[in-house]
Amino acid sequence: MSLENIGQTALAMLPGLVGQSSGTPVSETSPSVARNWLLERRPEEVDLALRTSLRSSLNVGLRANEELRFPTAGGYTAELVSYSVSDPDDRSQAALSKVQAAMTPATADQIEEWLVALQVATAGAKRSDVGARVAFQLYGAALSRFPADIAKAACEHFAMRSRWFPVLADLVEFCERLERPRRKMVEALARRQRSRKLEQAHG
Repeated sequence: MSLENIGQTALAMLPGLVGQSSGTPVSETSPSVARNWLLERRPEEVDLALRTSLRSSLNVGLRANEELRFPTAGGYTAELVSYSVSDPDDRSQAALSKVQAAMTPATADQIEEWLVALQVATAGAKRSDVGARVAFQLYGAALSRFPADIAKAACEHFAMRSRWFPVLADLVEFCERLERPRRKMVEALARRQRSRKLEQAHG
């Protein structure tokens, strides 16, 4: 299935963005509903569903602006640096609320469960009970800064692809990379809102 088709499938199930039977928009949906929806999907599916929904339901468009990066190892990559917002109907506030709902973090219990599974799946240094408890608190606090789907995907990635339990910096870096598109959506829509308020203030 193509990424576009995956996004359309996810969009059809996104609470509030395309009109649940309740008609409740995501900004008014409880965090548990948004969280549960996020946890059933991969980050790239969520991001695509958000962009598609903002266009179809609010007529708000987000165009990706990328810059080329040239690693020392050779080759090049295209890195997302920002989004340009098209908002002819002045609906950026509603769009921002929907994207912010997709930033809902996992619960502490969910994060602890993923960290335990990650610990079982990988090798690592032996810790005392106190050391393990402190480590779990540090890792849990770090993961709680990210959307639920991204924290889950990061734990799954290292559990499947790493022999060793990741150091905290590597886990955070992986989460930040996955979160980048959604964070850039929030920044772009918030910037649009600030510009709109300045325009209104100056008549």
